[in-house]
Amino acid sequence: MKSTDLISVFCRPVPFWSWNDKLEPDELRRQIGAMQDAGMGGFFMHARGGLETEYLSEDWFRAVEASVDEAKKRGMQAWCYDENGWPSGFAGGKLLEDPENRAHYLRFEKKPGFDAAALGVYTLENGHIRRITGAANGISEYLCVYDCQNSSTVDILDPRITDAFLALTHEKYFERFGAEFGKGIAGFFTDEPQYFRYETAYTPMLLTEYKKAYGADILDLLGALFVDCEEAPGFRFRYWRLMNVLYTENFMGRVYRWCIEHNCRLTGHTVEESQLYTQMWCCAGVMPFYEYESIPGVDWLGRKIGTELAPRQVSSAAQQLGKKQVLTETFACAGWDVTPKELKRIAEWQYVNGVNLMCQHLYPYSIRGQRKRDYPAFYSEHNPWTDELKTFDDYFTELGYLLANSREQADVLIVHPIHSAYLTFDRANDEASVRSVGEPFNVLIERFGAAGIGHHYGDERLMEKYGSVKDGRLTIGQCTYSFVVIPDCDTLDSSTAALLKDYLAQGGRLMLAGRKPTRIDGEIADLSFLQGNLTWDELVRERALLPEANRDVRCTLRFAENGNFLFAVNLSETDTADMSVKLPFAGVEAYDLLTHKTKSVAFEKTTDGIAAKL
Repeated sequence: MKSTDLISVFCRPVPFWSWNDKLEPDELRRQIGAMQDAGMGGFFMHARGGLETEYLSEDWFRAVEASVDEAKKRGMQAWCYDENGWPSGFAGGKLLEDPENRAHYLRFEKKPGFDAAALGVYTLENGHIRRITGAANGISEYLCVYDCQNSSTVDILDPRITDAFLALTHEKYFERFGAEFGKGIAGFFTDEPQYFRYETAYTPMLLTEYKKAYGADILDLLGALFVDCEEAPGFRFRYWRLMNVLYTENFMGRVYRWCIEHNCRLTGHTVEESQLYTQMWCCAGVMPFYEYESIPGVDWLGRKIGTELAPRQVSSAAQQLGKKQVLTETFACAGWDVTPKELKRIAEWQYVNGVNLMCQHLYPYSIRGQRKRDYPAFYSEHNPWTDELKTFDDYFTELGYLLANSREQADVLIVHPIHSAYLTFDRANDEASVRSVGEPFNVLIERFGAAGIGHHYGDERLMEKYGSVKDGRLTIGQCTYSFVVIPDCDTLDSSTAALLKDYLAQGGRLMLAGRKPTRIDGEIADLSFLQGNLTWDELVRERALLPEANRDVRCTLRFAENGNFLFAVNLSETDTADMSVKLPFAGVEAYDLLTHKTKSVAFEKTTDGIAAKL
């Protein structure tokens, strides 16, 4: 490791700065100084509950102006948060005033008679679903699907509504501060955009977009979302894949393009990233979302950790798409009694899986009254260990710099199985409806992490757009893989099947880690070409850094101009771990991120590198 000053404002934590009271410019300036003293590199100006200054008013913009000015003087980054509350998209409530803008969802009922008020009415005959347009003899049960609305949020799958959101929010900032975009104002944070998550999501956009995409009337089979029938797997695949496309393109794509055209960056995160079934609630897959962020981001709440899924999804896409930084909004709901040691564990778990920039939730302007109950703890002057916060922030600044300026050794691609969840997802049965895909996937990815096998996930939409095969290796964007793993799944996209067929024909190495898919695009197909030629034991021998797998230790091997390194963490809250790690190095030292000092580490020479004792 070369000796260098690793501290960079662009790698320093950027907290959510909760604007939650009457905003006074002098107090804003004072708090910015306190953030800098705590080792923070900027802030997100975030309207939240308790705000007494009217959102997007003249007084609001004067507060923004003072904060941007103070940040510039101090060499810090000022970011705008794009909403008053969350999820992003309703323009502080303005767009909810028009019922035409409100979110849609579907309701299903079985009735004894035909209901002309339903969006679609169906009957089941010999395992097949059929749409009917009126009462008919011999039908005792009518399957009715209704188009409903909810007034809590808007239909962001409609580009007209997204454009109205941009006009009411982003354009207002640009009118006042356009000259500062890309300078004093770094960009925008978008927070948890989603379709309606509490029922079976729907948008009237599907009435035209389904016909464009598939050449058919969506109402002919809409009831198959709720009834198991021969048509259900294929229809559900088409339905949820298109919902994901509309979510990604009509909201995130439009917001991202606006930001690029106006010389600013976009960051933030989608929602419920940590499980397949929760992704189905809100967006039908998170990874395509990251294409449309300058700094892709993830959210992690609470004081526990989970599987690697949430941080590794975003870091996989970021590396494939050549995006250097990966942000986490983290530490909300950890509670007032959370300790720095616990927070370090939560953050290191995310960083070892590819995150490298921290957004602490929350730095409050005020804790007066109910404001102190806004998903604490707070990472501000109100924290009893605030004097030590700079050391904490310095550590993750250094670590973030190293990770952001290095390349992960990961030449194993695991195809992400979210599209198989499309075939069976039922909002009423929730997690159980996709358990046969979600559970084995969680087990598989933790097995890879425990063995220290560098790996990324391949989202099938990103693979279709950026995937190619050459010389028996599969490439997605800027990352190339020597090994491909198919987890337990039931379907592959036709584009994925074509890539894998070419990959195998060129001698690519494929591991089938569970049941073999039997469908393409949700329909029964011939996948006889999909034959595994790689076992788990072979992969361990060739790529495992931790051949004696430990359930608590995770590591990432990185290559960089300043020196190659291994970042390893023990995630246990109670136990230490002594183990050996295989490294392709000639020697190794331990590096202290805060003192920049090194110390010796015992190792033995091997035929292909060293084995170091940790």
